[in-house]
Amino acid sequence: MNGAVTALSADNANLSAENKSIQKLGIGQASNYIYCVCEDNTEYIDAVYVCSGDNVFDVCSELVRAGATRAVLYDVRHNTRVGSTGNVKYTLIGYSMSKPTKTGIRTRANGVRDIVIVKAEDESGVAPSKLELDGLEYKPARNGNGVPEAVNAADGMYIYYYTSATDKVRPLINKLGISERDRVPDTKELWENVLTSDNKRYNLNEGIFTFKDGTQFLTDSRAYLYCKRQDNVNNYVKPGAAIVGGHCEESVTYGELYLEPAG
Repeated sequence: MNGAVTALSADNANLSAENKSIQKLGIGQASNYIYCVCEDNTEYIDAVYVCSGDNVFDVCSELVRAGATRAVLYDVRHNTRVGSTGNVKYTLIGYSMSKPTKTGIRTRANGVRDIVIVKAEDESGVAPSKLELDGLEYKPARNGNGVPEAVNAADGMYIYYYTSATDKVRPLINKLGISERDRVPDTKELWENVLTSDNKRYNLNEGIFTFKDGTQFLTDSRAYLYCKRQDNVNNYVKPGAAIVGGHCEESVTYGELYLEPAG
């Protein structure tokens, strides 16, 4: 398991008298192991990146060149390559992580506290170098060349993020995830919808249509971006967003929607 460690066991002979009745894990001679994942809750996202390339290796190289240390391994353009000879690029969202720095008695954490998806108003489709929303300045997610990269080129949509070291209202964001349809990235986490600048949910594959296995049936190719906040003790949720997930299941089932063309 990537990122997991094995839990250590205790010798039964070293147990105190009152704990002698503790049962061993499992039954018979089978070997059983417990794994745990230890995360550093002091880390937070300090920048977001969007990169494209001809294959996933090129995209990851671009993300590293841009400054990303992690990536959401979900290609938001994968549907464009099904029966298409046009926009066949791979596109990934990445981000970089930081830890708080201490100056004297004050700890500063200049990290991402809000993320929005914005449509470029310029007819050329080029995103502005900065964006102001509700009096706050947002930066665009850039690629390896330092240029804003569209997360959905077909729809002219870009990702912008707001950073602050002094904002006491919005907790820091420390994880991003993407999930298809109405599922969540991981049921063990509490995820918050990443919304557009006018507080609406946005399908990363908006305007992109693909057919299933060469048939006349359209696939449900919706995909949504989510974020998770660091140590959100006050249960802050951005207005208009929703918290999803937070439960654990052994299995997940879901259905797919197909539309048959008229005639």
